[in-house]
Amino acid sequence: MNKRVAAVTAALAVALGTAAVSAAYWTDKEVISSTVRAMDIGIAYDTETTGFDEDDLFVPGDSRPFSFTVMNTGSVSVDIKPVITITSNKVMTEGGSAFRIVDAQGGNITGYTAVYLDEEGNEVEAGEPYYTAEYTLADSMTLAGSEHDDPQRGEVSDSADFAYRLKLNEESGNDFQEAEATVTVSTYAIQHRNRNNQTDEWIHIAAAN
Repeated sequence: MNKRVAAVTAALAVALGTAAVSAAYWTDKEVISSTVRAMDIGIAYDTETTGFDEDDLFVPGDSRPFSFTVMNTGSVSVDIKPVITITSNKVMTEGGSAFRIVDAQGGNITGYTAVYLDEEGNEVEAGEPYYTAEYTLADSMTLAGSEHDDPQRGEVSDSADFAYRLKLNEESGNDFQEAEATVTVSTYAIQHRNRNNQTDEWIHIAAAN
């Protein structure tokens, strides 16, 4: 699956037929047919990177802005959940040496749930040392599609803008000199209409780093 855009289309053919016999041995048949197409789901970004490069150097307390726009390029309205991931080559600690995501004004990020992972990718408790932090939007956002754009259903806009900052904690110590961080933005999406809550499955269909 393409990591930036995935689109799935399907076709269903419907045929309606009538047949009439006008005389013995003589037959006739008229056929009318229609073809319908299932709508597609697709998510894309307005950029291919989060805007950082190897020339971005941080000292404790520094922060750099980054932003992205998630666009619905398909016909179906979708609910989306962006996930921002920070992975460092050095161990990080909450309130200590660490890169973290803050809001556009530099304050603590809100509306996201955070999960912390060790070097092997196993989840650890908050407060324990970690190498990766994943921030997931707690409440999904709805994006309208080209065919699904009913404001009464919450399908108002086909895009959503997100703006944050990557910050190196003021408390980062000498152990964090020459530390590196990779920032990845992933977006999960699911159709907005006609969902069976028992079979909801969020599909990872776009990523940028």
